[in-house]
Amino acid sequence: MSDEHLNWEQIERELKTLPHLEPRAEERIMQEVRATARRGARGRLRGWLFQPYRVTIAPLSALAGAAAVVMLVVGALWLGRGMSERGAAEGTRPEGSAGTQPIQFVVMAPGASRVSLVGDFNGWDASAHPLQQVAAGIWSVVVPLEPGRHEYAYILDGERWIPDASAARAPEDEFGISNSVVLVRGSS
Repeated sequence: MSDEHLNWEQIERELKTLPHLEPRAEERIMQEVRATARRGARGRLRGWLFQPYRVTIAPLSALAGAAAVVMLVVGALWLGRGMSERGAAEGTRPEGSAGTQPIQFVVMAPGASRVSLVGDFNGWDASAHPLQQVAAGIWSVVVPLEPGRHEYAYILDGERWIPDASAARAPEDEFGISNSVVLVRGSS
């Protein structure tokens, strides 16, 4: 029942008729009744905010929430290091490095159990640059590359060849495969 429908005077009269209350207890009860009546909506809001509630979460919802948190943390760490996928495609590098530059490659491959990076920089060798799973379905590797234009792709589970969805594409090769392109800037 809401406060608007309570008759506070009637409650006060009823409480005064209780014979077994000590005078101090009765006064404390009456003060609380009057304070509750004065607080109105603000008091109800305060009660609602500080009242304990039981929350139940389905396991699938908890898993999805945990995956989202992990993806946010990995994304923040990745962007915090200044190496976004677009930055890698443009050849972003740390200041002061000379010659080869570390380029981070990241791919989302949720169903994969193994991911490799292949490209003209490693002779298209699938064993040269295996990616590490950094979060559920997110794979990453940092590869030092010489300045210039490089073509690359990812191989999932040793058989599925995929280009980087966030990078520029090279024209299809003689086998009809389109690879991705990363441009690494020279030292300036």
